[in-house]
Amino acid sequence: CKAYEADPHNGSLWQSAALLEVQQRNLQTARDLFEKGISMDPKNAALYVSYAVVEARQGGIVGVARDLFKKATSVDPKFALAWHAWGAAEFREGNLDAAERLYEQAGKLDEGDPVCWHALGMLHRSRGDLDLARDYFRKALVVDGKHALSYQSLALLEAKEPQGLGFQTARRILREATTIVNVRDGWPVWQTWAVLEADAGNMDEAQHILQAAIEEVPNCAQLYQTYAVLKRDESDYEEARRLFDAGARASPKDSAPVYSAWGKMEEDCGYVERARELYQKGIEVNPSNSVCWNLYAALEASEGNSDEADRLKFVASGFSDDSDGSGTSPSLLETDGY
Repeated sequence: CKAYEADPHNGSLWQSAALLEVQQRNLQTARDLFEKGISMDPKNAALYVSYAVVEARQGGIVGVARDLFKKATSVDPKFALAWHAWGAAEFREGNLDAAERLYEQAGKLDEGDPVCWHALGMLHRSRGDLDLARDYFRKALVVDGKHALSYQSLALLEAKEPQGLGFQTARRILREATTIVNVRDGWPVWQTWAVLEADAGNMDEAQHILQAAIEEVPNCAQLYQTYAVLKRDESDYEEARRLFDAGARASPKDSAPVYSAWGKMEEDCGYVERARELYQKGIEVNPSNSVCWNLYAALEASEGNSDEADRLKFVASGFSDDSDGSGTSPSLLETDGY
């Protein structure tokens, strides 16, 4: 007996079942479960929000998503997450004014949540208003001094934007963050610092930072991946392979991006069959990882297998890259393969 059958009026159980179907790319089955859950628990705002996010990201049906967000905020107008998620959906569509209003509403409802303020910082950075972006990143850090993503985003703004304050300021921000943030929760701070040091030509310092972080968080696939990419860029392919493999083993459930980056390296080195194997492994780990599908499609296109490439691109088109500026992405690094 499925859990939702034992307790059919519990919308959270229908939600969990639907999200499992989404992971398996059974989108219509997921929709059916969401609809059934709503019929059994129509006052469950979180259920509407999950359904809306799936439609916006996987289904690509923004109009349906908006209707669901409206229902969620009608059922529970004080549910800050609903307003925030709706804002993220509008951000992804390029509707920045609407996203700003929705993020601000979420912030009013939960002023102590740094994610809302961080999202507004990302929005203003996308508009090129760096002063406002800084203000919001700093506001996020006022309400939560350990919010790793805000340190990361503030440092990237200073290092990457033409009007930013530069590498030295970014380094100072990240160095300060490492004295405040717990590396197990805030490993992207160490990852970002290492990448910026590498970009500045300080490879020994970058490797030292990553080695220290991996010692503290040995099951973080992303840290191994970043280290592997540094070695790839030094043309130390054997060490890169060792690190990619270590990352995939360290956290198998998070290994799809590792396989993507590893596969691309092997493809660039001319090992096409090995690249195929690695892209396939990434897809097995996470069938909704659009990067794996797109890289695999590009490989097949370059090999002249146009029908297979078209099939893979079609599958990839059904998935999101999860980059919505909302502050929920695991990494905001803007460097290839990291």
